[in-house]
Order: sequence, then structure tokens, then C-alpha cells
Amino acid sequence: MAARTDAAARSNHNRHSFCTLLVALGIILHVFGAVALQYSHSELLQLHTGVHHLPAEYYIPPEIIRPSPEDPAAASRRRRRCERRQKRGKRAGIWARLKANPFKPPLPTIFLSNARSIRGKMDEIRLHMAAKRIIYNCCCMIFTETWLDSTSPDAAIELAGRTAYRADRTADSGKKIGGGLCIYTNNSWCTNVAVVSKLCSPEVELMLLKCRPFYLPREFTAVYICAVYIPPDANAKLALAQVHDSINDSLVAHPDSVFIAAGDFNHADLKTVLHKFHRNVKCATRGNKTLDQVYTNTADAYKAQVYPHLGLSDHLSLLLHPRYTPKIKSARSITKSRRTWPEDAIPMLQDCFYHTDWDVFRGQGTDTRESMDEYTSTVLCYINFCVDNVTSWKHFRVYLNRKPWMTHSVEQLIRARDLAHSSGDPEAYSRARATLRKGINTAKQQHRRRIEACFNNSSNSRQMDYRTEVQHLAAWCVDNNLMLNIKKTKEIIVDPRKKKQNNHLPLSIGSEAVERVAHFRFLGVTITEDLSWGINTASAVGKAQQRLYYLRQLKNAGIQKQLMANFYNCAISSVLTYGFLVWFSSCTKAEQQALQRVVKTAGKIMGTILPEISTIYTSRCLKRVRNILRDQHHPAHHLFHLLPSGRRYRALSARTTRMAHSLYPQAVQYLLQRCGTQLDGDVLELAVPLSAKVADDVGVLVRLPQELHLPVCEAKAFRENPLHRYLPVVKLTPDYGSFSPVAQDVPGAEDARVCVSVSLSDSPPSSCSLAELPSSDTDMLEWLEARGVTLGLLWSELSERVRATSR
Repeated sequence: MAARTDAAARSNHNRHSFCTLLVALGIILHVFGAVALQYSHSELLQLHTGVHHLPAEYYIPPEIIRPSPEDPAAASRRRRRCERRQKRGKRAGIWARLKANPFKPPLPTIFLSNARSIRGKMDEIRLHMAAKRIIYNCCCMIFTETWLDSTSPDAAIELAGRTAYRADRTADSGKKIGGGLCIYTNNSWCTNVAVVSKLCSPEVELMLLKCRPFYLPREFTAVYICAVYIPPDANAKLALAQVHDSINDSLVAHPDSVFIAAGDFNHADLKTVLHKFHRNVKCATRGNKTLDQVYTNTADAYKAQVYPHLGLSDHLSLLLHPRYTPKIKSARSITKSRRTWPEDAIPMLQDCFYHTDWDVFRGQGTDTRESMDEYTSTVLCYINFCVDNVTSWKHFRVYLNRKPWMTHSVEQLIRARDLAHSSGDPEAYSRARATLRKGINTAKQQHRRRIEACFNNSSNSRQMDYRTEVQHLAAWCVDNNLMLNIKKTKEIIVDPRKKKQNNHLPLSIGSEAVERVAHFRFLGVTITEDLSWGINTASAVGKAQQRLYYLRQLKNAGIQKQLMANFYNCAISSVLTYGFLVWFSSCTKAEQQALQRVVKTAGKIMGTILPEISTIYTSRCLKRVRNILRDQHHPAHHLFHLLPSGRRYRALSARTTRMAHSLYPQAVQYLLQRCGTQLDGDVLELAVPLSAKVADDVGVLVRLPQELHLPVCEAKAFRENPLHRYLPVVKLTPDYGSFSPVAQDVPGAEDARVCVSVSLSDSPPSSCSLAELPSSDTDMLEWLEARGVTLGLLWSELSERVRATSR
């Protein structure tokens, strides 16, 4: 056992000695190898050249060996990759654009937060900027309720790379602490910033900045940033009035600028006083309410993203990314052409006309007996041919963001300034800038004078046109021995603008001035300068109420209802409905109700139910439209266009409520509701009244074509006039010559109780001219019954026949 133990000890000792020897040998080789493998800087740069010329004994597969730069194939592949004709695509979207150009957005990125004491949250703001690159690159940061005062220095709220503008709460607000506004602008985005105004009152706190950033779309002249804070207990109307005054002054000074109003508005809505401003925050910022808001005078300007509260603030923070697309990218440019005349063009054209034998054209026109128009067109074509030979056309692009005062001379001055800048000569660049500034001012003044001349020169205005027409009318009257009654001649001015201007010159005929009035009566209709119908409606209602007295006297005398109805139609209804296709639809609800009260009173006196005034308007409107459709030469015939289906008419578009309530748009709507198909002049309308079992005297309108040998083409229910139970039974259009009840197998005619059943005899149909038609309702019914036309009885079966016929 002892021998075995000694042998194991000796083997362990030998093994330990061998490992120690190997370690010592490795250290010696590493030291001497490091000394031998030292390279200089030039040797390291040329180290890769020897890799491509290895000895033959070192075999490297060709698919993994690095190609030599002297290899022409590898060089051509790299050159082909660099010289691609079609560039690779880029990522799209708001985030990608902001990441590519964080300081050149079309509108500034905004970070908005209600800080509630910004002094204790500066470290948290710096942490947000360091952790999130989008906030670090934000162009503008707006904080409300900063709670700063005069004891807080500017150095305490500084942020690296930004300029702070603060508006602390003052004693004018009536409070000692709280409130305050602060705006940080990124120096990489804009350094030309000016404080326009500051406001601190019990109702609102406001600070307005004007910025001219390094990059701004050409359609904008400046960026106005307005920070607003309206306390919760403030009067919203007074606060919005003060904000409106401050913003409106800046908008008047720079109408083409982009305006951004951001802050804590609480219960106030800026859109109620500035209607053209748009909201950009649609999410809740405190609880379930949107108290923090951003308003802009550009639609779809921003997209809001919610961030966590700032410290212990109860308002969420907002980061707004610009969604606005500049006009140069959103719309295509317009290519225009302009004819250019070289210096020698006019002498060459004169020489061409001098050597032209004009007798050829005159002789050709005489020989071929051409008309004067053809002869003139031939000569003009030759003149245009000569002009095209000596001139040339120049094509150029016009972008939508191009300023109207931009001229060719200004463009040349801009190119001269760019050349001076690229040359590196500061004096030449300064002179070029000064010259460009003078050229721009000159171009703007010329454009202003050109616009003012269009307003000052009234020779071609409408006002001058109608004055010229009046003078021509007066001269025509003198030439024809007629005399104008100037005392009865009135002038009315219709001005639809909100801010009316009373600077119109008085109209004079000869040496007498025409009286200017606010309203006058023309052909029985009173027209006012604001195109309202209150005076006309009041006049019609007054006249109708006066004539109700005579209707009551007829009632007391026991006159028949038919005679009373005739008196109502002649004396009262004619007054209420005179010309009301023009003015009824534009009346107010109160005016329409006043007219209806007269009709309702007359119905009570007569003991019957008269048709409503709106029903009469609808029927007369449809009647007028049908007359227009029959007359292709009517001036309004082109307003009615059929859709591709051929059954419905195209609705007329109207931008204003007044236009939508006028005759023709309303007529198209009624036409679509009542019939829905084209009403030609050769259409027979047969109104079949029902029995007394049907409530409200409901009837069925059956429309037949001119031939009357086809089945019923359309049937539709309508309400008949309760006064005239069987009126109208048969109505013939003026263009229709005769009425012929025809034996026809109507679907379901085997049942005796159908809406219209005609005789099934094989005898030829009889005919009757318009002059032979009966005039009264009773005679008309007897005339129809004698020819086999009977009346239906049950509304349920009638509805089934209508549905079956429509299918």
C-alpha cells in the first residue's frame, strides 16, 4: 500500500513540473513574438495588399476570398451600384419625415403640457429630452401654469439649445400666485423670434410670438405661436373677446401667416369667435374632458399624441406632429406657354407681308364664291402661319406656391444673389442682397398698383354697366318722343356682403337724381334690398285678412259652400299665392305659418278643410317643372338632367341655403319624391279616387304612355284634394290630342275589383277630342262609366295590384 502511494505522489510531481515548463515556454514565445510582430502606420495601411497575392500553397476557396480592388469586374459592380438610375425607396409617414429632417418641418412640432410649477420639474423635462429623441428635436415647447414670479431667475429654467420666453402672472390678474406661461423655441429650428404681445387679466393670460424659421413653406410668411391660459373661474365670453382682439390684429398684419394658439382653455372654445380656426386635439387631457387644445388656421395641421403626466400634474402632456403638406408637394405644377418675339421678328414679318400677293386670296374668294367667314378664316390662317415662322414658343412651369408679385426680373436677381453667395465674396453678396431687396419691394409695389387699378377703374364694372344701360334707355326714350317719369323711378342696391359699404354714387337721369329706396313694389311683389320677403308676406296676409270679412258675411247669408269656395279661390287664395313660386320657399317659418293661419281661418268659416299652403306650392311647382320639361326652348330647360339610369333627375348643387330653397332645386326634389321618372308631354294622368272607406281620400296615380296599348307602366299612391273628391279624374296635357280608353288585358283584370278595369270587348276603341270632354266632375264620371271605366273599392286589393304592376 505504501509503495502504491509513493508511485502516485511521484507521478503527480512529474505532471506538475511538465505543466510549469509549458507555461514558461508559452510566455517566452509570446514576448518574443510580440516584439517581432510590430508594424508601423504605413505598413498597417498596406497590410491588405498582400492578402490578395498569397502563395500558391495557401488555398482559399474563390467563393469566400475578398476581391482585389484592381479587379475590373468588382470595380464595375460597385460603380453600377452607385450609379443607379432609379433610386431606392424611402420610408413614408410623419415619423420618417420628422426623423429625416427634424428641424425643417412644414409646421413646428409642439410639446404642450400643463406643468403646475415648472421649477420642480426641470430635471424631469431634461430626462424626457434625453430619453426621447422626438422630444429633444421638438421645435417648440409650451407650458402653462408655470407658477413663476419675479424671484425666479431665467437661469433656473434654462434648457440646452433652446431659448425661453416667459410671461409670469402679474397683479393685474387679481391673484398673487399661480398661472404663468412659458415657451421654449429650438435654436436649430428658429432664432428670429420676437415677442408681439403679452396679456394678463382676470379672465385670460396670453403671450404671442412671431417666428421666422430657417425653413418655411412659401405659402406662409411667418409662424405665430400663441400660448393661452384661461382660468376655470373666468368669464369665457370676456376671455375669448380679448384673445380674439390679440389674434385678429396679427392676422390683419400678416394674412398669409400660419397661426397656432395652444394652451389650457378649460371651458372656453376659441372656434366660437374665430370660425376659420380648426381643432387639432381630439383626445381627453384631464379625466374625460379635453381642456388642453391647439387651434390652427389651417385644416388638418397636426396629429396629437398623448404622453404621461408631467410630475404630479393632473393634465396629460401632448406632442403634436405636423400633418400639413406644402402646396408644392400636394398639387402638380401647371405648364404654360408664351410666345417670344426676337429682335428681328417684326422686320421679318413686315417683309413677309410686303411680298405677299393678297390678290390671290381675293380672287380665290370671288371665283369659288366663298362666304365672308371662310374668306376671313383663310387670311387669318395665313397670318398665323407667318407669325409662327418668325416667333418661338417658350414653355415654363407655374407652381401653386408662387407669389403673384414674382416676375422674371426678380428671378434674375435671385440667381445673381445665389452666384454671389457661391463665389465667397462677402461684398458682392451684400450688394446682391440689397439689390434683390429693392427689386422685391419694387415688384410688390407694382403688383399693388395693378390690383388697386382694377378696383379704381370702374369703366368695366357692373355698376358702370347698369348706369350705361340707364343712359341708353333715356336716350332711346328721347329719340322716340317718350318721357320717363323720374319721380316714379326708384333705385335699390342689393349688397350681399356682411360689411355693407354705402359709397355708391347716386344714379341720375338727365339732371335729376333717382331716389334710392330700401324696398319697392314690382308687378305686385315687394322686393327688398336684403332679398327678404317679410314685407311682401305681411302685405299679402293683411289683404287676405281684410277679405275674410266678406267670407264671413257670405257664411251668415247662408250661401252654398261651392260659391264660398269660388269666392275664396278668387279673392283670398289668389292674393296669398300670387307669385309665391318666387318667394314662398325663401320665407321664414313664421311667415309661412302666418299664411297658413289665414287659410285655416277661411276653412273654419267655410266649414271644410282647405289644402295647406305648402301643398299648393308643391303642386304648382311640379306643374311648372312639367311645363319646362315639355318646352325644350325654355331658358331653364338645361337645368334638368337625367341620370344614366334614365329614371331620376340629377339634383342641383347649392352652396347657400337661399339657393337650396329657391324654385329649381326645390322642384327637382319634389320631382324625385313624387314621380322619379321623366314626365314627357305625351303622358296621360288618370287619378282614380277610392270609396269613402279609405281614410283621407287617398287615391292612386296611374301613368299611361301615349299609345295606351301597353299595360300600366307605373302606379303610385298620393293624397287627393279633400275639397274636390273626384278632381281631377282625367287630366290631359296641352300637347295631347285625344283620349281613347283602350281594351287591354291588365294583370289581374279577371277580378272585378281592380283599380282600373276596362272593357274586354273586341270593338275598336272610340275616340274623343279635347273640346268634347265634359267639364264638370259628375259628367266626367258618367262619361268614363259609359266607356267601361269603373272605380275600385278596396285599398288592400288595390295595393296588391299596384305592387304586381310595378314588378
